[in-house]
Amino acid sequence: MRKIKKTLSGFILLTMILAGCQSNSSSLSGEGTSSISTSSYPDNITSLKVMVIDSPRVLASSLISNTDTYNDLSKYSPYLLTESQGIFEKKLQEVKEAKPDVLILTGDLTYQGEKASHEVVSSDLINLKTELQKSNSDFKIVLVPGEGDINNKSATSYNSAVTDSQLTSLGDYKTMYASVCYDDALEKYTPTSGDSGSLAYSISVANDYNFVVMDDIRYTKETTTSTSTKSLTPQGIIESKQLAFLKAQTLAFRKKGQAVIGLNHHSLSAHYLVQSTLGYTITENASTVTKTLADAGMSVVFTGHESLNDVSCYHSSKDDLYDICTSASTLYPGNTRTVDFIHTYSYSKKSETLNFKSSLQATTDVSYLDTDKQTKTIDDLSSTLKARTLTSAQIAQEAKALPYDYLYSSYPDLKPDKDGNQNKTLGDVLDGLGYSAKEINSQISAKIGTPTAPTYIKDGSIFTKTAGSDYKVDSDGNAIDYDLVLDYGIHSNFSTTSDSYRIVLSGDYIKNTLAPNSSIFTGTVYDIVFYVSDETMEAELDHWISLLNEKFIKSDTNWNNIVDALVNGTLDNKVDDSHTVLDLITTCLITHLAGGEEQPAWVKSVSDDVGKGTQSTVLSNLIDSLSDQAKTLFDNTVGFFDFDILLNGATVDTSSATNVIGVIAIKASFSALKKVLVGKTLSDVFTETMIKKTLSGFKTNEKMNTVGLVLQTVIDDMTLDYDTYEDNNSDITSTYSVAYSPKA
Repeated sequence: MRKIKKTLSGFILLTMILAGCQSNSSSLSGEGTSSISTSSYPDNITSLKVMVIDSPRVLASSLISNTDTYNDLSKYSPYLLTESQGIFEKKLQEVKEAKPDVLILTGDLTYQGEKASHEVVSSDLINLKTELQKSNSDFKIVLVPGEGDINNKSATSYNSAVTDSQLTSLGDYKTMYASVCYDDALEKYTPTSGDSGSLAYSISVANDYNFVVMDDIRYTKETTTSTSTKSLTPQGIIESKQLAFLKAQTLAFRKKGQAVIGLNHHSLSAHYLVQSTLGYTITENASTVTKTLADAGMSVVFTGHESLNDVSCYHSSKDDLYDICTSASTLYPGNTRTVDFIHTYSYSKKSETLNFKSSLQATTDVSYLDTDKQTKTIDDLSSTLKARTLTSAQIAQEAKALPYDYLYSSYPDLKPDKDGNQNKTLGDVLDGLGYSAKEINSQISAKIGTPTAPTYIKDGSIFTKTAGSDYKVDSDGNAIDYDLVLDYGIHSNFSTTSDSYRIVLSGDYIKNTLAPNSSIFTGTVYDIVFYVSDETMEAELDHWISLLNEKFIKSDTNWNNIVDALVNGTLDNKVDDSHTVLDLITTCLITHLAGGEEQPAWVKSVSDDVGKGTQSTVLSNLIDSLSDQAKTLFDNTVGFFDFDILLNGATVDTSSATNVIGVIAIKASFSALKKVLVGKTLSDVFTETMIKKTLSGFKTNEKMNTVGLVLQTVIDDMTLDYDTYEDNNSDITSTYSVAYSPKA
């Protein structure tokens, strides 16, 4: 009997081992190693509730005062500045009441990186964290800075009682936010050189969820990828070593069967079609970053900067990566976003999913201190923000200030002092960036026409044609109508073996446009052909760069005149019986920022009309409206240019002359032309009537068809959602291509 029991026990043991081997070979997925079948296990389900505050742009109340300087800034700013601290603190109160597991801030924490503003933000966040951790010890705050939060030389106090420097260094920032989030980091990225990526980290939060936080801020404009040159924009960037860290952190969490959520300031996936062409708003190497992290197992990333309510998606060959963007706190519609995650591992199906449901909340009953430190209230934030979204004055003020804010912050040596002196001129900066007059000339000569295929200009239209026996006819012998002809190369009828520019001014163009009042250019006027060497062209380019420095860099007068002319000539123009251009811009912006799904009917009608190009009523009326501003626009954009160096250094072509008298006549004509043009600017030469005529010609110019299609694309892009439909109240499930079972 004992022997039978022993044999039976051995049989049972053998059966269990074989069953275990079979189970181990077929019932587990990913990294599972258990030798016992888990196919009957219940689904492993975890949840996480997060709230998102985007771009609070806090300007500390202590820094503002009731002065003309500050009041003008506040009046024309697209953001609510005076109210910003109160708005931020009300949003934190909303978070306190909702009790999420995680609060996310996607950057642009302060107005312009003021130290006092950072002190308000960090202090308020520490207080919130302390309070919420009393009831939920796992509560975490996860944040990134915006590109203006650190080392921003525009940081300043608008209150004469506060005289301390407001610039926040990277070290200052790390100290202030250490207790907010960085002390909670599981791993921190340490760059081998420089500061790029130094605020990247990973952090584990409640219920086996993890955040991998990127740092794409350029702390110096020289930060580059391996495929780019020095950047001219503060566009975000994630260099290869930081990306390797982010990938490794993502893979480590995923192999434990845990969900990974990303955070970055700039967009990683375009939220509208045109965004990918606007380098400022999307990380420079976004396609590489998204593919790398999606393939590693990151399914969702929260981003800021763009400040609109939208969810976009990058589709990789393996997994999708959803990019969730939220509206700014101080810009319409000013929502707070809540996202509820559910992470599921199914033992029976050997599959893994991450579901997220997103919703938007309005902010009401905001209290703030005005410039006289009196308490004021905002009943409904969204309504207040909508009411101040874009006036003609705001558009003009922003358009006037924005280029100089960017220019002087990126290249502070260009900014003139009170006496108009600069540390560096535009020419100096361009030289340093590799765009000397010599290099610019090289690029022009490479792109302009050749002697056999010149570039022609007629009534403002530019085209290239293959020439026949000479520049006057095409390859089929048909006459070409032109005002000017330009090309670069070796010309057989010019006594030099060096490349040079050939410039042809047609006789009619000389007679009717360049010298209409000359007693010399009457009757039949022949073309004047002359050649310009590289050296002469480079000298002229240096002169033009110097003029641009005087007119646009040292002074903002020309630019302000251009903006005023454009605003006066366009915004009040009707696009239909009931709406103006300003109405169109405002509606497009509001729809875009709010994440609207449906295009208003009247906007669609305008878009369809604009897309007709030369047949568009809207564009035709717009050109007529701009006609009254044409001379102002011309004078302030190019009217100050002259061609003295070019003309004085040119050699006239006399090869068409059949005798000495002919040579003398050609040289006399060229000399007469120089007397008319040298010493004069383009504004002196081109009258208002000429400019209006040229502008009117654009109505039927073929390029208007391209302009129309581009404008139609922009209008549709701002008012339609091409990607994730109903993304403001989304319910999206992402299935992992590689499923990992949870690890104890």
